[in-house]
Amino acid sequence: MKCQHFQSQSSPPSRDESHAQDTKKPEPEPPAPDSVAVVQQEAAATQGDGSQNAPKSYFARLIAPENLPNVVLCFVGIGGILVAVFTLRIINRQTKATEDSVTAIIASERSWVLVSNIGNPQEGWRFANNNSYVPGIILQFKVYGNTPIKVIDGAFDLTWVNRKSGIPVAEPDLQESPDYSQALHLPDIPQGGIPWAPQGTYEIHRVGILTPEQKNRLNNSEIILYAYGFLKYQDAFGKERVTRVCYVYHLQQGGIMTTPDGVVLNPEGFRVGGPPAYNEAT
Repeated sequence: MKCQHFQSQSSPPSRDESHAQDTKKPEPEPPAPDSVAVVQQEAAATQGDGSQNAPKSYFARLIAPENLPNVVLCFVGIGGILVAVFTLRIINRQTKATEDSVTAIIASERSWVLVSNIGNPQEGWRFANNNSYVPGIILQFKVYGNTPIKVIDGAFDLTWVNRKSGIPVAEPDLQESPDYSQALHLPDIPQGGIPWAPQGTYEIHRVGILTPEQKNRLNNSEIILYAYGFLKYQDAFGKERVTRVCYVYHLQQGGIMTTPDGVVLNPEGFRVGGPPAYNEAT
Protein backbone atom coordinates (compact mmCIF):
# COMPACT_ATOMS: atom_id res chain seq x y z
CA MET A 1 0.00 0.00 0.00
CA LYS A 2 2.80 2.43 0.88
CA CYS A 3 4.57 1.77 -2.36
CA GLN A 4 1.50 2.42 -4.29
CA HIS A 5 0.87 5.62 -2.35
CA PHE A 6 4.41 6.87 -3.31
CA GLN A 7 3.74 6.30 -6.92
CA SER A 8 0.46 8.11 -6.76
CA GLN A 9 2.22 11.18 -5.26
CA SER A 10 4.74 11.39 -8.19
CA SER A 11 3.10 13.20 -11.01
CA PRO A 12 4.72 13.57 -14.46
CA PRO A 13 6.32 16.96 -15.44
CA SER A 14 4.13 19.51 -17.02
CA ARG A 15 4.16 20.21 -20.70
CA ASP A 16 5.78 23.61 -20.19
CA GLU A 17 8.61 22.23 -18.09
CA SER A 18 9.35 19.55 -20.68
CA HIS A 19 9.57 22.17 -23.39
CA ALA A 20 11.96 24.30 -21.33
CA GLN A 21 14.25 21.40 -20.77
CA ASP A 22 14.24 20.56 -24.45
CA THR A 23 15.10 24.15 -25.57
CA LYS A 24 17.90 24.71 -23.00
CA LYS A 25 21.36 24.84 -24.82
CA PRO A 26 24.13 22.68 -23.43
CA GLU A 27 27.07 24.60 -21.90
CA PRO A 28 30.36 24.52 -23.89
CA GLU A 29 32.78 22.00 -22.65
CA PRO A 30 36.11 23.34 -21.36
CA PRO A 31 39.16 22.76 -23.62
CA ALA A 32 41.16 19.67 -23.13
CA PRO A 33 43.99 19.98 -20.65
CA ASP A 34 46.55 19.07 -23.32
CA SER A 35 45.53 22.03 -25.57
CA VAL A 36 45.79 24.53 -22.70
CA ALA A 37 49.25 23.29 -21.85
CA VAL A 38 50.43 23.70 -25.43
CA VAL A 39 49.22 27.33 -25.67
CA GLN A 40 50.88 28.25 -22.42
CA GLN A 41 54.18 26.72 -23.49
CA GLU A 42 54.20 28.68 -26.76
CA ALA A 43 53.46 31.95 -24.98
CA ALA A 44 56.19 31.24 -22.47
CA ALA A 45 58.64 30.45 -25.23
CA THR A 46 57.79 33.68 -27.00
CA GLN A 47 58.19 35.70 -23.82
CA GLY A 48 61.49 34.02 -23.01
CA ASP A 49 63.07 35.01 -26.37
CA GLY A 50 61.94 38.61 -26.79
CA SER A 51 64.80 39.44 -29.19
CA GLN A 52 63.05 37.58 -32.01
CA ASN A 53 60.40 40.29 -32.27
CA ALA A 54 62.81 43.27 -31.68
CA PRO A 55 63.73 45.35 -34.90
CA LYS A 56 67.15 44.63 -36.37
CA SER A 57 69.86 47.35 -36.33
CA TYR A 58 70.88 49.27 -39.50
CA PHE A 59 74.23 47.50 -39.67
CA ALA A 60 72.53 44.10 -39.28
CA ARG A 61 70.19 44.92 -42.15
CA LEU A 62 73.08 46.29 -44.22
CA ILE A 63 75.10 43.08 -44.07
CA ALA A 64 72.07 40.87 -44.53
CA PRO A 65 72.48 38.32 -47.34
CA GLU A 66 69.86 39.98 -49.50
CA ASN A 67 71.83 43.28 -49.41
CA LEU A 68 75.29 41.83 -50.12
CA PRO A 69 75.17 42.51 -53.91
CA ASN A 70 74.37 46.19 -53.28
CA VAL A 71 77.17 46.46 -50.71
CA VAL A 72 79.66 44.93 -53.14
CA LEU A 73 78.55 47.29 -55.93
CA CYS A 74 78.93 50.26 -53.56
CA PHE A 75 82.53 49.33 -52.72
CA VAL A 76 83.28 48.73 -56.40
CA GLY A 77 81.92 52.20 -57.23
CA ILE A 78 84.01 53.86 -54.51
CA GLY A 79 87.07 52.05 -55.76
CA GLY A 80 86.37 53.21 -59.30
CA ILE A 81 86.07 56.83 -58.16
CA LEU A 82 89.39 56.64 -56.30
CA VAL A 83 91.11 55.14 -59.34
CA ALA A 84 89.63 57.86 -61.58
CA VAL A 85 90.80 60.64 -59.25
CA PHE A 86 94.27 59.14 -59.02
CA THR A 87 94.44 58.74 -62.80
CA LEU A 88 93.27 62.32 -63.35
CA ARG A 89 95.99 63.64 -61.05
CA ILE A 90 98.60 61.68 -62.97
CA ILE A 91 97.26 63.04 -66.28
CA ASN A 92 97.34 66.61 -64.93
CA ARG A 93 100.94 66.19 -63.80
CA GLN A 94 101.91 64.74 -67.17
CA THR A 95 100.08 67.54 -69.01
CA LYS A 96 101.81 70.20 -66.93
CA ALA A 97 105.17 68.54 -67.50
CA THR A 98 104.51 68.52 -71.26
CA GLU A 99 103.45 72.16 -71.24
CA ASP A 100 106.54 73.12 -69.26
CA SER A 101 108.70 71.22 -71.72
CA VAL A 102 107.08 72.94 -74.71
CA THR A 103 107.40 76.32 -73.02
CA ALA A 104 111.06 75.69 -72.33
CA ILE A 105 111.66 74.71 -75.96
CA ILE A 106 109.86 77.83 -77.23
CA ALA A 107 111.75 80.05 -74.80
CA SER A 108 115.05 78.59 -75.93
CA GLU A 109 114.29 78.74 -79.65
CA ARG A 110 112.26 81.95 -79.97
CA SER A 111 113.91 85.24 -80.88
CA TRP A 112 113.76 88.53 -78.99
CA VAL A 113 113.67 91.96 -80.62
CA LEU A 114 115.53 94.48 -78.46
CA VAL A 115 117.29 97.81 -78.89
CA SER A 116 121.00 97.26 -79.47
CA ASN A 117 122.18 100.86 -80.08
CA ILE A 118 120.96 104.46 -79.84
CA GLY A 119 121.78 107.29 -82.21
CA ASN A 120 121.91 110.75 -80.57
CA PRO A 121 121.72 114.29 -81.98
CA GLN A 122 124.95 115.80 -83.16
CA GLU A 123 127.17 117.29 -80.50
CA GLY A 124 126.55 120.96 -79.61
CA TRP A 125 123.13 121.11 -81.25
CA ARG A 126 121.66 122.93 -78.22
CA PHE A 127 124.02 125.90 -78.51
CA ALA A 128 123.47 126.86 -82.12
CA ASN A 129 121.56 130.03 -82.97
CA ASN A 130 118.77 128.78 -85.17
CA ASN A 131 115.13 129.61 -85.71
CA SER A 132 114.25 126.02 -84.81
CA TYR A 133 116.00 122.99 -83.47
CA VAL A 134 115.46 119.48 -84.81
CA PRO A 135 116.95 116.91 -82.50
CA GLY A 136 116.67 113.33 -83.64
CA ILE A 137 117.08 109.78 -82.39
CA ILE A 138 117.87 106.48 -84.08
CA LEU A 139 116.58 103.26 -82.48
CA GLN A 140 118.54 100.29 -83.73
CA PHE A 141 116.69 97.03 -83.10
CA LYS A 142 118.31 93.61 -83.30
CA VAL A 143 116.75 90.16 -83.57
CA TYR A 144 118.43 88.13 -80.83
CA GLY A 145 118.00 84.43 -81.57
CA ASN A 146 118.14 81.84 -84.30
CA THR A 147 114.58 82.07 -85.63
CA PRO A 148 113.01 84.83 -87.76
CA ILE A 149 110.23 87.17 -86.65
CA LYS A 150 107.53 89.20 -88.39
CA VAL A 151 106.89 92.83 -87.47
CA ILE A 152 103.13 93.45 -87.48
CA ASP A 153 102.85 96.90 -85.84
CA GLY A 154 104.82 99.67 -84.19
CA ALA A 155 104.67 103.33 -83.23
CA PHE A 156 107.34 105.78 -81.98
CA ASP A 157 107.62 109.46 -81.15
CA LEU A 158 110.22 112.02 -80.05
CA THR A 159 108.76 114.89 -78.02
CA TRP A 160 109.13 116.78 -74.74
CA VAL A 161 107.31 116.81 -71.42
CA ASN A 162 107.47 118.95 -68.27
CA ARG A 163 109.91 118.05 -65.55
CA LYS A 164 108.51 116.25 -62.54
CA SER A 165 108.28 118.64 -59.59
CA GLY A 166 109.32 118.00 -56.01
CA ILE A 167 112.44 115.92 -56.73
CA PRO A 168 116.05 117.10 -57.17
CA VAL A 169 116.84 114.83 -60.12
CA ALA A 170 115.43 115.85 -63.49
CA GLU A 171 112.82 113.26 -64.49
CA PRO A 172 110.00 113.47 -67.03
CA ASP A 173 106.49 113.89 -65.63
CA LEU A 174 104.96 110.88 -67.40
CA GLN A 175 101.80 108.95 -66.59
CA GLU A 176 102.27 105.40 -65.36
CA SER A 177 100.93 103.74 -68.53
CA PRO A 178 102.12 104.82 -71.99
CA ASP A 179 99.73 106.43 -74.46
CA TYR A 180 100.68 105.80 -78.08
CA SER A 181 97.82 107.74 -79.65
CA GLN A 182 100.17 110.59 -80.69
CA ALA A 183 103.02 108.32 -81.82
CA LEU A 184 103.79 107.83 -85.51
CA HIS A 185 103.06 104.28 -86.70
CA LEU A 186 105.42 102.30 -88.91
CA PRO A 187 104.39 102.73 -92.55
CA ASP A 188 103.51 100.14 -95.17
CA ILE A 189 103.27 97.01 -93.06
CA PRO A 190 101.62 94.27 -95.15
CA GLN A 191 98.95 92.02 -93.70
CA GLY A 192 101.34 89.14 -93.12
CA GLY A 193 103.94 91.37 -91.44
CA ILE A 194 107.49 92.37 -92.34
CA PRO A 195 110.00 89.53 -91.87
CA TRP A 196 113.16 90.25 -89.94
CA ALA A 197 116.00 87.75 -90.14
CA PRO A 198 117.66 86.33 -87.01
CA GLN A 199 120.65 88.37 -85.82
CA GLY A 200 119.61 91.16 -88.17
CA THR A 201 119.57 94.87 -87.20
CA TYR A 202 116.93 97.39 -88.24
CA GLU A 203 116.74 101.14 -87.61
CA ILE A 204 113.82 103.41 -86.79
CA HIS A 205 114.34 107.21 -87.01
CA ARG A 206 112.37 109.92 -85.26
CA VAL A 207 112.91 113.70 -85.06
CA GLY A 208 111.40 116.45 -82.96
CA ILE A 209 111.09 120.18 -83.50
CA LEU A 210 111.81 122.72 -80.75
CA THR A 211 111.36 126.46 -80.84
CA PRO A 212 114.12 128.70 -79.41
CA GLU A 213 111.98 129.20 -76.31
CA GLN A 214 111.57 125.45 -75.86
CA LYS A 215 115.30 125.00 -76.41
CA ASN A 216 116.00 127.46 -73.59
CA ARG A 217 113.55 125.68 -71.29
CA LEU A 218 115.30 122.42 -72.14
CA ASN A 219 118.69 123.92 -71.26
CA ASN A 220 117.24 125.07 -67.94
CA SER A 221 115.85 121.57 -67.23
CA GLU A 222 112.29 122.90 -67.19
CA ILE A 223 111.25 120.43 -69.87
CA ILE A 224 112.73 117.06 -70.78
CA LEU A 225 113.18 115.53 -74.20
CA TYR A 226 112.23 111.85 -74.51
CA ALA A 227 111.51 109.19 -77.14
CA TYR A 228 109.11 106.31 -76.63
CA GLY A 229 107.27 103.64 -78.59
CA PHE A 230 106.51 99.97 -79.08
CA LEU A 231 107.23 97.24 -81.60
CA LYS A 232 104.78 94.33 -81.98
CA TYR A 233 105.89 91.17 -83.76
CA GLN A 234 105.23 87.45 -84.14
CA ASP A 235 107.87 84.92 -83.21
CA ALA A 236 108.57 81.78 -85.23
CA PHE A 237 105.86 79.92 -83.27
CA GLY A 238 103.12 82.41 -84.19
CA LYS A 239 102.85 84.05 -80.77
CA GLU A 240 102.55 87.84 -80.57
CA ARG A 241 105.28 89.67 -78.67
CA VAL A 242 105.75 93.32 -77.74
CA THR A 243 108.86 95.38 -77.02
CA ARG A 244 108.28 98.77 -75.37
CA VAL A 245 111.03 101.37 -75.07
CA CYS A 246 111.52 104.81 -73.56
CA TYR A 247 114.67 106.95 -73.69
CA VAL A 248 115.15 110.23 -71.83
CA TYR A 249 117.62 112.88 -72.99
CA HIS A 250 120.16 113.74 -70.30
CA LEU A 251 121.98 117.06 -70.40
CA GLN A 252 125.66 117.30 -69.66
CA GLN A 253 125.95 119.71 -66.76
CA GLY A 254 128.77 120.63 -64.44
CA GLY A 255 131.57 119.79 -66.83
CA ILE A 256 132.72 116.54 -68.39
CA MET A 257 133.73 113.70 -66.10
CA THR A 258 135.97 110.94 -67.47
CA THR A 259 137.87 107.90 -66.32
CA PRO A 260 141.69 108.00 -66.35
CA ASP A 261 141.69 106.46 -69.81
CA GLY A 262 139.27 109.08 -71.17
CA VAL A 263 135.87 107.37 -70.99
CA VAL A 264 133.20 110.04 -70.43
CA LEU A 265 131.12 109.20 -67.33
CA ASN A 266 128.38 111.79 -67.86
CA PRO A 267 127.81 111.91 -71.59
CA GLU A 268 124.94 113.89 -72.99
CA GLY A 269 122.33 111.89 -74.82
CA PHE A 270 119.47 109.44 -74.59
CA ARG A 271 119.39 106.79 -71.86
CA VAL A 272 116.72 104.37 -70.71
CA GLY A 273 114.15 106.10 -68.49
CA GLY A 274 110.50 106.53 -67.65
CA PRO A 275 108.09 104.35 -65.64
CA PRO A 276 108.50 100.55 -65.77
CA ALA A 277 105.52 100.11 -68.11
CA TYR A 278 107.41 102.08 -70.79
CA ASN A 279 110.26 99.55 -70.87
CA GLU A 280 109.29 95.91 -71.14
CA ALA A 281 109.63 92.98 -73.51
CA THR A 282 107.35 89.98 -73.76
